Amino acid sequence: MTLKIITHPIDARGPTYIGSRLVYPGESVTADVPDADETSTTNDGTAPTLADLQKGSIDSIKKALPALTGGDLDALLKLEQDAAKPRTTLISEIEAEKLKRAAGGA
Repeated sequence: MTLKIITHPIDARGPTYIGSRLVYPGESVTADVPDADETSTTNDGTAPTLADLQKGSIDSIKKALPALTGGDLDALLKLEQDAAKPRTTLISEIEAEKLKRAAGGA
């Protein structure tokens, strides 16, 4: 894990969660961000697929979101929306990550 300062965009519509902390627009927090090598492989050493990632817990997926590309975020969002029981919390987290990137956030 690496400590990273994350700033919620000042022009965001409202507060968002980073980890378990509520962060208001313009506020910065220091958070542990997984290193790329911590989320890049599965236990057997192969690269995980988005379908494998989507089957995980919301917390594990949230930790992996910053390392995903924009296309991967779109694909993961589609996978979750098409799931038998879509998790609205996860859909919100993916959309928040996309908005953060669009706003020029970390």
